[in-house]
Amino acid sequence: MTRRRRSHRHQDQKTATTKTQMYRHTVSVIRLLCYQTHIHKRRRAGVEGLIEIENPNRAAQKSKKVTQIELDEPKQLSRREREEIEKQKAKERYMKMHLAGKTDQAKADLARLAIIKKQREDAAKKKEAEKKAKDAAATAARGINSLSMK
Repeated sequence: MTRRRRSHRHQDQKTATTKTQMYRHTVSVIRLLCYQTHIHKRRRAGVEGLIEIENPNRAAQKSKKVTQIELDEPKQLSRREREEIEKQKAKERYMKMHLAGKTDQAKADLARLAIIKKQREDAAKKKEAEKKAKDAAATAARGINSLSMK
């Protein structure tokens, strides 16, 4: 008899467990359906439910479809983007003028290059004159040596 009670109790516990599980499952399914069909609404606390206030600073995010995006419309640039583009254009204009030799820096560079060219030309002339003098001295020395050998 005691055995029977045990098994009967065990069966009751098992049934209760499955009933609880089924109830929990049913509740979770109902919650899921409510969220999916938007039946579940956020409860408003305090006077929020009484007064309709929309925050003007809160921007609602609207997703656009690919067909709605217009590519023909010129894009409005931000201040930083405009400044960056202007900066690049100014740099390009400066480089163009620099290459043409119209900027102060380009003029200074060209003057420096002219000085260096002149120094190199003078050094080359001096070296050539020394080489000629050395050759003349060598030929004169050979002439003296050949005379002394005779």
